[in-house]
Amino acid sequence: MVVNAGSIFDGDIGRFTVGTTGGDPENPNDDFVELMYGHPYPWSSFTTIRINGKDYIYGSSEGNFISLPHFEGSSIVSDWEIEDVVVTQKLTIVYSSTGNPDALEIKYSIVNKNETSKDVGVRVMIDTKLAGNDGAPFVIPDVGNVTKEREFIGADVPIWWTTMDSLTDPDVIAHGTLRGVGSDPDKFVIAYWGDIEDTLWDYEVDPNQWVTDDSAIGIWWNPISLSAGQSREIATFYGIGYVSEVGGVVVWEEEKYLSIAEEEEIDISTNITLNTTGKFSLFSTLFSNTSQIIAQNKTYFYITDENTSLTLETDKAVYKPNEKITIFGEVTNYAVIPNDYNLSIKVNGEEIFLDTFSLDPDQTHIFTTNTRQNNSFILEGTVNGVTITDFIRIECPSVNVIIIAPDVVGFADFDVGVLIENIGCQKANRDC
Repeated sequence: MVVNAGSIFDGDIGRFTVGTTGGDPENPNDDFVELMYGHPYPWSSFTTIRINGKDYIYGSSEGNFISLPHFEGSSIVSDWEIEDVVVTQKLTIVYSSTGNPDALEIKYSIVNKNETSKDVGVRVMIDTKLAGNDGAPFVIPDVGNVTKEREFIGADVPIWWTTMDSLTDPDVIAHGTLRGVGSDPDKFVIAYWGDIEDTLWDYEVDPNQWVTDDSAIGIWWNPISLSAGQSREIATFYGIGYVSEVGGVVVWEEEKYLSIAEEEEIDISTNITLNTTGKFSLFSTLFSNTSQIIAQNKTYFYITDENTSLTLETDKAVYKPNEKITIFGEVTNYAVIPNDYNLSIKVNGEEIFLDTFSLDPDQTHIFTTNTRQNNSFILEGTVNGVTITDFIRIECPSVNVIIIAPDVVGFADFDVGVLIENIGCQKANRDC
């Protein structure tokens, strides 16, 4: 990811590009290639902010930067103001369905600082380029190959989109995520860059216009009214993998030079402060100096401010609809006197398990129960004022199938390829 901070083209401050470093570990052909045109010199992609019917390019001289692009943790953030509307652009490399940090989160937070209401919308235009192909074609779920301009509005906006350097023999494949990760967009367009780059907001697609000379995409979030002090936030993702959930913050990162001999162990420790209670997941990643993942680990921990502790677990992270879910945990008495306890387990606020028991000091009570659900749910455990909540995911197997074939063929034999990707969190097989 590269963001123009003013040293490349001053009129394009805030514009960005992205490319790969290691790419897909299973694909040796997509290392160090472009995913957006111009990378690492951003200029041809831009974001439009529409305010009361007037259109402004984010970062243009029509507004003023409150803060130029700068690092905040692992994100590059900038704040730009126009017509008393403050727009924060936050760009972050996040983990995707591949399990690697290979997707760019593009997020805009907008606050109306004026005393009167403002109608504010956002259009993100990305000039796609896959490796050496500036006219990269697309594949859309339930539609198939797209090589000409096309528009998707409202409920027809796809959950994701795929682009590649070739429909017949791709070396580089990238995905964008549109829906299910926050505020869903109102419109998605596959466009010829030479036409859409001349517009700031309105764009009329030409279904006969090929995009395979110079392709781009546009994403619209229509204007909504923001009263004084009101805000809105939108986000989309683009990179090697899909994104199905968003969450978490970086609490510690440090660059260290490590030289480790065979079978040697090195302990690295730090202290963090979380001024809250509950159940937390800690995800740690060790990178090389070229941003390659060396190792990863995920663990859970609990914080309580009472003399009673409660843990709440399930036997799996993700379940199929109506699959048996085993819920278990422990209650421990850390007080110096015995105590009586009432434990309640709820699914989406409805109690499914109740247990009453007594514990001596430092004694632990183990519990278990089962449930079956068809949809993701909030799991809640409460005992004597201590509450733990968790989000339990219910998902069907999700498979994306792409037919790789030329759009036009003659009488001669031609190759047809099928790319099947499991983009969900469930094992997919013919019995699903």
